[in-house]
Amino acid sequence: MARVRDGDEQAFEAIFHAHYDALRAVAQAYLRSLANAEEIVDEVFLSLWARRAQWSVRHGIRIYLIGATRNRCLNAVKRGRLEHQVVAEAEREGVALGVAAHVAAPDEAVRMRDLRLAIGRTLAALPERPRTVLVLHRQQGLSFAEIGVALGISPRTVEVHLARAVRAFRVALAGFLSVMMIVR
Repeated sequence: MARVRDGDEQAFEAIFHAHYDALRAVAQAYLRSLANAEEIVDEVFLSLWARRAQWSVRHGIRIYLIGATRNRCLNAVKRGRLEHQVVAEAEREGVALGVAAHVAAPDEAVRMRDLRLAIGRTLAALPERPRTVLVLHRQQGLSFAEIGVALGISPRTVEVHLARAVRAFRVALAGFLSVMMIVR
């Protein structure tokens, strides 16, 4: 951090390369668009470089960058500049959390497409906090404590939000899970 504050481009590039993919995944969870996620992360790093002399981090670089990315995403959504595009892309791509694409029989392909769409709809329908906690914990592998610091909430609150998200998925996907158990 001190090297970045002093204008060391190599130190900045090291931070950029170390954290870019994780920040893009966080932004994509909010925005449901790879292009928009990349744009937001680029803005975070541009802003960081522009304000590097005043840069101060209390809880670690990763948590700071996740918080900055989250805030930029929320601002973008609030302004409405991405809202319609995000929904259209999520439906078109069938955004899925952990559903792998593979060659399948036609009936299984239809079930998998329906499952991906249901997962995308469920994820989109989650309130902001449970959705964010789910993505940070399951996709980024952050601990409850790290998520709590990044979002400004207690680890117990993180646990509650994650439980709500998992419960929503269990309810929304119950039909798919029972059909898959019968088919297999």
